[in-house]
Amino acid sequence: MAITLVWHTIGESYNVGSGTIRNSLKELGILKCLNIKLKPSKAPKIVEVFWQVPLVGWLKINIDGAAYGCPGLAGYGGIFRISRGFFKRGFAISISKAYAFEAELAAVIHAIFYAWDLGWKNLWLESDSAYLVSILKFSSLSIP
Repeated sequence: MAITLVWHTIGESYNVGSGTIRNSLKELGILKCLNIKLKPSKAPKIVEVFWQVPLVGWLKINIDGAAYGCPGLAGYGGIFRISRGFFKRGFAISISKAYAFEAELAAVIHAIFYAWDLGWKNLWLESDSAYLVSILKFSSLSIP
């Protein structure tokens, strides 16, 4: 009787849960043994992006930041390229514990200060963080 109740409860848990699976192989094996239906996450949307060279006299800086966890070990980096697409400079920095957005923001700040110190004034900054880009666009409209 108790075993039947446990199996019934496990089977019903599928209908209650709303999340998707992100389990280890060991956990997936246990779920399969218990005949629990799995809800895998949807495949990510893949968007093709084409890199464009900057105008003559400009440097393009592509930056990115990432965190392993929320927050977790994080880092950021960037690559400066000239108008012909050739590599000019780059950086990669590890930071201790941070959120992914903090790493993205640190990359922007570092890139701007780095360029300023080297006397590079014409920058085209590119990031994959839509939120960060929208913040930078909005704040640049209010600068006199």
